[in-house]
Amino acid sequence: LGFEYGGRRKNYYGDGEDALVMWVNLNE
Repeated sequence: LGFEYGGRRKNYYGDGEDALVMWVNLNE
């Protein structure tokens, strides 16, 4: 399994908070 960087998401946790989003690459 490898992690891919998804970038910065605005308001991911609610109003005014950003998150650095990552997800798991399940196809390896």
